[in-house]
Amino acid sequence: ERRMLPDPGARAALTEAWCRSHVDGSHLHVSGYAFYRASTRAAVVAALGTAHERGMTASIDLNSHGLVTEHRALITRFLPRFDVVLSNSEEFTALDVTPADHADTTFVVTSGASGARWSRGAASGGYPAIPVTVVDTAAAGDASNGGIAQGLTQQAYP
Repeated sequence: ERRMLPDPGARAALTEAWCRSHVDGSHLHVSGYAFYRASTRAAVVAALGTAHERGMTASIDLNSHGLVTEHRALITRFLPRFDVVLSNSEEFTALDVTPADHADTTFVVTSGASGARWSRGAASGGYPAIPVTVVDTAAAGDASNGGIAQGLTQQAYP
């Protein structure tokens, strides 16, 4: 388990009012770190509400097995607000949900060299990993999520 202690940086200054006035586009992606932090959670919830009102889709990156375990009840309560949940296999296991019970949410689970799988209700599929020589896995999940987010903005997801 790699658990980072991310510096909230500018995220610490997020306010509900700012999120309500600045959320725009076709898709909102939420960092789990911002969602888990009590000081920024209200702003994230405001952003989700605004995105929904504007017909945008929304996704969340669960970010950390340890934080998913710690905030499982919170995540589960807000699952209906997310169209897509992005995680690795350890984070998904810690979330402990059955995708069929959340038919309106697509779960994308990465598994390193084993590729990725997705499920939405009873439907599911997978994508093989592209063989590469691994030099450093830092930010591999972020890179994967960036590609997925690009597809989400084009509504190219199951």
